[in-house]
Amino acid sequence: MFRNSRNSKILFRNAERWRSVSLVLILALMLGSTGSTYPAQAAPAREGIRLYMDIVNPKTTICVGKTVNYEVRVYMAFDPPLTTPKGNKIERNAIAGIKVDATSADKNVGDIVGRRQGPLTRVTGGAEDLVNLETRESVPNAAIFKFKAKKAGKTTLYFEGLAFGQYVSFNVPVTVIPCKFKVIATSNMSTCYPGGCIKFRGVIVEGQVTADENGYFTGTAPVVWISSSVVPNCGAVNKLGISSVQMRGNLNESGQLLLELDYKPVQFSDVIKCPLGAGGGNETIKVSALKVTVPPERKLVAVHLPQQLSGGPGGVSGLADVYVIPLDGSK
Repeated sequence: MFRNSRNSKILFRNAERWRSVSLVLILALMLGSTGSTYPAQAAPAREGIRLYMDIVNPKTTICVGKTVNYEVRVYMAFDPPLTTPKGNKIERNAIAGIKVDATSADKNVGDIVGRRQGPLTRVTGGAEDLVNLETRESVPNAAIFKFKAKKAGKTTLYFEGLAFGQYVSFNVPVTVIPCKFKVIATSNMSTCYPGGCIKFRGVIVEGQVTADENGYFTGTAPVVWISSSVVPNCGAVNKLGISSVQMRGNLNESGQLLLELDYKPVQFSDVIKCPLGAGGGNETIKVSALKVTVPPERKLVAVHLPQQLSGGPGGVSGLADVYVIPLDGSK
């Protein structure tokens, strides 16, 4: 209705004429929407009135595939506040009957639900906006718009309207993020000593991280380890160990996911029998953490990272292969 409109200049030139309408008439129209009346002498000076648009707690980070609500209100604010016959102070009041247009700058990232050609128009206090579709609570004098996040990226939501001939607007920068990733990792480390060799292999199979509304990712997963020890002239033994990994991360300003895999210690009980006796015992192995950077707009990330073990037989080095896959169809 307003953005890039050929008639916008005409509308704005008429704004000054509209603002000259009797203050008493404006107050009567506005306060009549709430069923309240106030004596004319209680009205503040004309320069003490301000019209503006506002959205309470607008969501700026949204997961791919999610639909969220934006409650848009147009307010008339009073400075100094109005005083009712009972002595109550009124600093502002939401106005009903104001047409509000809504549109998204990048409709591929996400769009206003119900919009077809041009912006979607709703009226504050309209019958369709009396109930919040999420909370089912009454929303007086609001125009409610739904936004559907389609794919990872950034857009801006524009809300615009005319209140008593004055242009009012509110812009919401929105970042749409992938909120679910699958994590698979395999770790392989080995070393040999004068008395034998030892190998460790660890696997994360069903790892998953999920983001909250602030874009912080968390998740846990089991890690299955196999320890293989070989001693010449004695034999070999394979032991199974179970531990876990704590995964957490966040998105940086470039949209990259910075993910850290924090491995918990794993315990083994290796006993190798030799002709002259047996050796080994219980071992607690500590595993170094891994850090993975996931660029935006990638369907699969595969990285090759160094990894170390400490404790038990001493320091053991090797490599880990980590795969990060989006699960929400965002890429």
